[in-house]
Amino acid sequence: MHLLINIMQTHFLLQPLLDAVNALIDSSSWMDCQSTTDCADHIYEGVVDALRLSAHTHKLLYKKRIREEQVTETSYFTNDLHETILRKSGQEF
Repeated sequence: MHLLINIMQTHFLLQPLLDAVNALIDSSSWMDCQSTTDCADHIYEGVVDALRLSAHTHKLLYKKRIREEQVTETSYFTNDLHETILRKSGQEF
């Protein structure tokens, strides 16, 4: 399940960049070498920025989940004392 979600997220993240590459390929026949290189650099920077943003988002979600689990650990209550008091006999504890 997680693999499918990761694949869908990656596809969603990279689809605009793949579209830009396809547009570059289609227009490269009439573009000069410098323009093609500039466009390719721009696309590469977009890929790097998108991956960096994705990694940062996942890191924040991971840290949030850790904090939630730490709060859950410290807010766990038991009835041990109550049950012990109910089971006690006489003055013994």
